[in-house]
Amino acid sequence: HWTSARSGAMTVHYLVRAVALVIAAVGVVVVCGRYEVRGDITEKKLASLAPQTKQLLADLETDRVVKIDAFVSPEVPEDYVQTRLNLLNTLREIQALAGDKIQVRVTETEQFTEEATLAEQRYKITPRQVTTLDQDKVNIDQIFLGVAIRCGLNRVVIPFLDRGIPIEYELIRSIGTVVQQKRKRLGILTTGAPLYGQFNMQTMSAGRNWPIVDELEKQYEVIQIDPAKPIDVKECDVLLAVQPSMLGPQQMDHFVDAVRAGLPTVIFEDPAPVASGGVTATSQQRRPPGGMMMMQQQPPPKGDIQKLWNLLGVEFSGDSVVWQNYNPYPKMADVFWPEFVFVASKNNVDEELGMEGFNEDDPISSGLQELLLLFPGSITELNVSSLKMEPLAETGTQSGSIPYNEIFQMSPFGGPGGLNPRRQHVLMNRSYVMAARIRGEVDAPVEDDAPAENPDAEEKSAKKPAKKSTIDVVLVADVDVISPEIFRLREQPELPGLRIELNFDNVTFVLNALDELAGNTEYIEIRKRRPVHRTLTRIDEETKDARKETAEVSEKANRDFDQAQKDEEKKLRERLMKLEKDYQSKHLDQQEILQKVQIALVEGQKRMNARMEKLEQERDRKIHEINTKLVIKTRQVQERYKLFAVLLPPIPPLLLAGIVFMLRRLREKEGVAQKRLRS
Repeated sequence: HWTSARSGAMTVHYLVRAVALVIAAVGVVVVCGRYEVRGDITEKKLASLAPQTKQLLADLETDRVVKIDAFVSPEVPEDYVQTRLNLLNTLREIQALAGDKIQVRVTETEQFTEEATLAEQRYKITPRQVTTLDQDKVNIDQIFLGVAIRCGLNRVVIPFLDRGIPIEYELIRSIGTVVQQKRKRLGILTTGAPLYGQFNMQTMSAGRNWPIVDELEKQYEVIQIDPAKPIDVKECDVLLAVQPSMLGPQQMDHFVDAVRAGLPTVIFEDPAPVASGGVTATSQQRRPPGGMMMMQQQPPPKGDIQKLWNLLGVEFSGDSVVWQNYNPYPKMADVFWPEFVFVASKNNVDEELGMEGFNEDDPISSGLQELLLLFPGSITELNVSSLKMEPLAETGTQSGSIPYNEIFQMSPFGGPGGLNPRRQHVLMNRSYVMAARIRGEVDAPVEDDAPAENPDAEEKSAKKPAKKSTIDVVLVADVDVISPEIFRLREQPELPGLRIELNFDNVTFVLNALDELAGNTEYIEIRKRRPVHRTLTRIDEETKDARKETAEVSEKANRDFDQAQKDEEKKLRERLMKLEKDYQSKHLDQQEILQKVQIALVEGQKRMNARMEKLEQERDRKIHEINTKLVIKTRQVQERYKLFAVLLPPIPPLLLAGIVFMLRRLREKEGVAQKRLRS
């Protein structure tokens, strides 16, 4: 105890202790900083980087420092909290592991500030307007989640990291791009598919590229390959061919020769492209040049796509579409038709579906969770082929196929019209291959290097053994997997109002295929990572019954409304049929009968619409009431736990303080005379 008799000595004593404590603390900080003593104590390892990322950072060689400038809003909507946290955690880990090679600067940025002006003027990073739904209330915010990576004169800018973007992959890929002096070359075959923005005659402006092109340009040197002339296989490291069936005869021959010569190729062929505007179906004629103004012209001839299938040793269903009786999103049953084929990991679905899922032995498809294909075809291996076909993605056995001409109704102007509501789904109880990798040796294209009129040269070349080439092709029976709509869903996977999150691996699958064939394998495993944030399980558990009741009431209200609509339509048809029979029994003129029936139809339609409007209002009222109850229940549970979070934490330290105080008081009384205690 501090006593007046020893005041000076005690002052020096405690001063020395305080200085020693400060020195020890500084020493611990210096040691931890020097030796990077770090640990990730989160259950899902949210603050940890993939082993491949750590290796890439360790092997990073550059004469210049890589500078990362992140412009992040200090406050973001609830739906973007996890994205912001993932971004900041990843940047911290990259800075810690890279050391002096990388400098990270995070700037909290709000609208109409100097930081916002700097982000826009220097890097073209602007605030993104985001719409979120918070307890039935629509909120519109302007937020910053942009990153710029620089190394010397090289620069990569990520204007906005939306919720579905894999942040770790985007950052490490961008770092590798600015450091790498020479990129691999990726060729995009010019087939007629509008991957590059085409000029719009109506708006007199150039269209936008498909997002897949913009995505590839971040990593590769992308060039366009014209198949009108022979393709130099040394011109690029990997070739992307979208709907090669649109090629002409000579173009098709040049393309097949390039594949035969061993150019690694990723092919997307679709018997029914429904989300890829400007792409012609496999079995349909090529569109005449000039669009609508030139509709009277004869369509140009198509190349024989069968030459490609013969080379690859496969049979492709170019005139039929695969369907599957599996929808992991039952709330969207009206949107996801059976022809929306989901391929899922067989570990995540019931065994009854017989889902083959993904090939876990190939780096392209291993670790994927879900793939969505729209009206796809199928691939079958031919037994006579010497090539090896390895399925990458397969459906379950609850599947079948429909001929193309039975899926769509024909329009009056020719070509497919609307979807045929009476199409038949016949179950075939077999699985279909949606994507496959085909490898092996084939005879290389014959080089015509001897004059045709020299018989000796012809005889000499005939005696030479045929050269062999190794082909490596990934064939996907759908083009819509890389459509712009899929990329939009990748950026914003959650559907407002439905509380449904669509986590398709379409983009990951496509980029994996191109990287694997091009030899860029360092990003494949990083791209597959999905940070999983823990939810408040206790709150979810306590509101489970309320959420279940809400879903049941909503579904029942929708079912009742649909049934009521069918009943009203049936009653209207019956009334019209009865009315028509009554008029016919009175021997009225046929024209007069049609007029009277038409009048009755209009009046009946009005009455039915009024009735349905009333039922719709009643349905919406019930759904609104049950949703309101759910929101109130959730708020009550949240408020209760917030109160617990405020009141409970101080109790243990207060109890400990009381116990320590009592113990110290008891120790102070030890050895003290009772007379002194009473005084």
